[in-house]
Amino acid sequence: MENTKQYYISIIIPVCNNPVLFQKTISTVLNQTKNNTELIVVDCSKKEFLDVDKQHITLFNEDRIKHIIRQDIKDFKNAAKTGIKSAIGTFILLLYNKEQWQGYDEEKNGFLDKFVTKIKGD
Repeated sequence: MENTKQYYISIIIPVCNNPVLFQKTISTVLNQTKNNTELIVVDCSKKEFLDVDKQHITLFNEDRIKHIIRQDIKDFKNAAKTGIKSAIGTFILLLYNKEQWQGYDEEKNGFLDKFVTKIKGD
């Protein structure tokens, strides 16, 4: 597992008008053991939800989060495309705002560790 650090992983979360679920989704990503990640939140929420989203992201106080606000986008597909265009990772993962990475021992066998291992064929 030593050489997995050479990989950079971009995780994209399109968000549209659902601040509660999206906060849980971000938590499951940030709790992973991998630090060589960026989290791109593409936010196409309406104004009343956008303010809440900004507050949630600020509370995380995490430099790995990139918050892209695109109120002109109206669907997840185009929000995901926007995130992909902004991603700098070797690998790109798409995680919708209702999904969470659960069921892994985050200290030893986080989802991202398993993902990189599978991709590398180790």
